[in-house]
Formats: sequence, C-alpha cells, structure tokens
Amino acid sequence: MRLVAGGGGVYRYPEPKAVAGTNMAEVGFELDPGNKRLVAFSAIDNMMKGSAGQAIHGTNIALGLDETAGLDFQGLHPVGAP
Repeated sequence: MRLVAGGGGVYRYPEPKAVAGTNMAEVGFELDPGNKRLVAFSAIDNMMKGSAGQAIHGTNIALGLDETAGLDFQGLHPVGAP
C-alpha cells in the first residue's frame, strides 16, 4: 500500500495508471471543508488484486516458492515507480 501526497494541492488523489499491473493499492485523503469530513480515495488494479493475483499467490505456495514472487512488479506507468 502507498499513501499518496503531493501534486496540485496539499494531497493528491490516487492514480489508477500508477497501480496498473501492480499488486499495490494507493490511498489518498482530503478534508472536505464544507462539512469537515475526511474523504478517503483509493486505487487498485483489480486484475492483480483480484483473481489473477490470487492465482499467482496460490501457485507460489503450491510450488514452494516465496509467496510474493511475481507480485512485486513496480507497474506499467513511470508514475508508479518509487
């Protein structure tokens, strides 16, 4: 999980393109000044966080590999790189 901050304002919103092809989730937040509520936003790649990621994880376990092998890809878009 990555907590995102920066960009145009005090906090920036999570970017779906930054998590494309990764097993990461981006989370951002901002205070709504009108009603004083904290609003949280998130972005995931539902293929890697869903059944495709589960299949890789299960295969790793079945073959005796490290559980996270193949799941630590940094992404398809340069914004996602740390």
